[in-house]
Amino acid sequence: SATNLEYVTKINIGKNVKEIGVWAFENNQHVTSFNIDDENEYLCDVDGVIYTKDMKTLLFYPIAKDLIDTKDDNGNDIKISKYTIPDGVEIIRSKAFYKCGYLAEINIPDSVKRIEEKTFFRCEKISEIKLPQSLEFIGKDAFSYCYGLTELDIPATVKQIDEYAFYNCTNLLTVNIDNSESDMTLGNKWYPTNQGKNIDELKINWK
Repeated sequence: SATNLEYVTKINIGKNVKEIGVWAFENNQHVTSFNIDDENEYLCDVDGVIYTKDMKTLLFYPIAKDLIDTKDDNGNDIKISKYTIPDGVEIIRSKAFYKCGYLAEINIPDSVKRIEEKTFFRCEKISEIKLPQSLEFIGKDAFSYCYGLTELDIPATVKQIDEYAFYNCTNLLTVNIDNSESDMTLGNKWYPTNQGKNIDELKINWK
């Protein structure tokens, strides 16, 4: 399996591969790009990121893509990355950005309807995320361990948030929801928690 090719930086995928399981690349901390054969009818890559051929679903982002050298607030050398998802993408698939610890900035277009399970799991450097006015669904553990988040606006279009969507987002203390609680399907402890325990300082502002 490809999972433990720890030091691989580029992964080539042949023309006959139809689908890639969600766990296929979770340990590939050094991958800078995926390259899909141009003749593949099901999948494609754009700048090293894997999409379905119709560009409606983002499947995998290479963890070490386009790293930028910078300094943190304490002056320590760190590497970060930034990414803008192209217009037209509707689904960010489960684990697409799983443990992308370098990712500091993600721009999500107003076409995305679904952020699936564990999509941004342990994306610890993201400090701000703007959810689009097209979003309908946030999956289980979608933003778990996103310690950088402090405030989030959830648009009125979101109809369902699954359990533990913001598990251990211990700094996410303000959630503004442009909807009423009764109009949404909400999973168990969908809101920010500390290891599943309620956070006293948390403010959820309903419409």
